[in-house]
Amino acid sequence: VVAMIKGYKSDDVYPGFGEIHRRLKTALTHREKKIEAIKNVNNVIDKHCRQAISSSQSIREKVGTYKNSILRSEEILLRLSQFVDSAEVVCNNVLWEYRSANVQVRSSEPPAYFSQKHTFANYKIDSDFTKEKENCQRIEARLDEIQNNENRKLHEGLRVLNEKALKEMEGVFGESLKDTGRQE
Repeated sequence: VVAMIKGYKSDDVYPGFGEIHRRLKTALTHREKKIEAIKNVNNVIDKHCRQAISSSQSIREKVGTYKNSILRSEEILLRLSQFVDSAEVVCNNVLWEYRSANVQVRSSEPPAYFSQKHTFANYKIDSDFTKEKENCQRIEARLDEIQNNENRKLHEGLRVLNEKALKEMEGVFGESLKDTGRQE
């Protein structure tokens, strides 16, 4: 009888607590594995969030560079247009002087084109960048929409994962977690 009692107490100093202790150790091991898995998932999520933010910033920088190039192009075309207008005035002044001198020394009637001004209209470039500006606005709006959708999906996914984790922990630690989880 003494040997039986010693054998029984070798597993349980206090009868019934050995089984509870083993269940606790199993639950703690299971919990540690879950926490490690959650950490790994969070690391992956954080890594992809950083990559998404980096990609988004890169795209925004490129759109900004594109916008700046549009503005510089408009400035350059404006200066070109001003230069062409100025060159046209100078050219017509020189032609007027030449044609006036030619008419004075000429023995025949001057040609009909002598009364016409010369134009550099063919050298002017259309500087309407409306489509390009609309493209920039459309790209930025779409990028904002994508970011908002992805943030919403991420938060919704994390909420679902959090709820599942709380439900699983309720089984181990009891109903008291329901109140704690809702308060957070």
